[in-house]
Amino acid sequence: MLLKKLDRKYVLDIFRLLKWSVIIQALQLAGTFILTLYFTKENFGALSFLVSVSTIFEMAVGLQYNTAAIVNEKARSARSLMLISTGMAMLFSAIILATILFFFFFTPALYNTINSYGFIALLPLIIITNFIFNNGILLLKYAGKIRDINFFRALYVVAMLLAKLVAALVWGSLASLIYAHLIGLLITCLVFAFRFRHQIITGYRQITYSEALLLLKTNYRFPKYSILSNIISAAATISFPILITLFFGLHNNGVYYLTTIFIFQPLLLIMQAISDAFLQKIKLMFYENKQHLLEFIKTQQKIILQILIPYLIIAFIAGEFLFSYLMPAQWLEIGKFIKFIMLYYLVTSIYVPFSIVADYMNQQRFLMIFNTSLFLFQVAALYFLHSIFDFTFVILTISIITAIYYGFINFYMLRKLKLQT
Repeated sequence: MLLKKLDRKYVLDIFRLLKWSVIIQALQLAGTFILTLYFTKENFGALSFLVSVSTIFEMAVGLQYNTAAIVNEKARSARSLMLISTGMAMLFSAIILATILFFFFFTPALYNTINSYGFIALLPLIIITNFIFNNGILLLKYAGKIRDINFFRALYVVAMLLAKLVAALVWGSLASLIYAHLIGLLITCLVFAFRFRHQIITGYRQITYSEALLLLKTNYRFPKYSILSNIISAAATISFPILITLFFGLHNNGVYYLTTIFIFQPLLLIMQAISDAFLQKIKLMFYENKQHLLEFIKTQQKIILQILIPYLIIAFIAGEFLFSYLMPAQWLEIGKFIKFIMLYYLVTSIYVPFSIVADYMNQQRFLMIFNTSLFLFQVAALYFLHSIFDFTFVILTISIITAIYYGFINFYMLRKLKLQT
C-alpha cells in the first residue's frame, strides 16, 4: 500500500539497483565464505583496520567539494567541483605518500613498527583509488546513470574477490590479502577512467581559473565544516573498527567485520539502492516542493521499517543456529554477536539513505557538532568500559546509545525540513 504513494519511475529505479545489488551481494557472500577458510580473524581485522584508516583520510583529501558537487543545482558546476575535488585528492594523497616515505627513510625504526600493523606505505594508494571509485559512483548517481552504477559496483566486487581468492590459494598471508584488496581497487579505477576518459579530459579543459576560484569560494562551508564533521562521522561509523582494534584487538575486530559482511551487508545494499535513487529525486523536490519531499521521506522510512523489522527478528532468533551449520568452527561467535548490534543497524538504516537532505539544508555546522559528540561518546565508552566488561556488552551499550543519537538527528532533520515548507 505504501509503495503506491511513490512514483513508478522511482520504485523501478530502486528495483533496478536492487536487482544487481542482490547478485553482487551473493557473489560477495560466497567469496567471503571461501576466504574464511584461508584467512584468520586477525587477517580480516588488520585489513578492516587499514581500510578504515584510509576512509578517514578520504573524507579530507578532496576538501569535501565532492559533497558540494552533488548538492549543486547546475550539472556543469557539479562536474567541475567533482573534478576539482579529485585533483585535490590526488595532490594530497601524493603529499601523504611523500611524508610516509620521508619518515620511513630517515627513521627506519618507525618504519619497522608501523609496517607490522598493516603496510602503511600502501595507505595513500588505497585512499586515492577508493576516493576515485566512490566519487565516480556519486557522480553517476547525480547523473542518474543506473546501468553504469550497477556495472562498476559489480566490477568492484568481482575484481576484489578474484584478487583475494588468488591471494588465498597461492599465498594465504596477510600481506597477500592487503595487496589483493589494493589490486581490486586499481583495476576498478582504471576501467572507470578508461570508460569516461573523454568526459574527464573535456571536463578538466573546460574549467577556467576564475570559474574554479568562484566555485571554491561559493562552497566554502563544505571544507570549513564538512571535513571535520565527515572525518568524525567516519570514525564514529565506518571507521569504528579502528577503535575496536585499539581497545579489543584484531580478533574482535575480525568478528565485527565478518558480522557486518554476512548479516548486515544485505541491508546496507537495500539502503544503498534507496539512497542512489533518492539522490536523483531530491534534486527536483527540494527546490520545488519541500512539503512533498517531507512526506516522501516519511513514506520511505515506513517502508524501510516494514523490511527491516522482520529481517532483524529472523537474524536475532536464527542467526546463531544457522551459523553453527554454515561456518567453520572458528567463526561461530559471529552468530552470537548479531544481537548486540541489531538496534544500531535498525535506526541508522532509517536515517542514512536520506542524510543528504542535511547538506541541502546547509546544516554542515550542526552535523559537525552531532558527529563530534557521538564520536567522543564512543571513544569514552570504549575507554572506560573495555577494562571492566567484555566486548559484547560494550558493543551493546554503544549500539543502544548510537541508535538514540541517530533517532534524534532523524527527528531533528525532519522537523527542520518541515519548518522550511
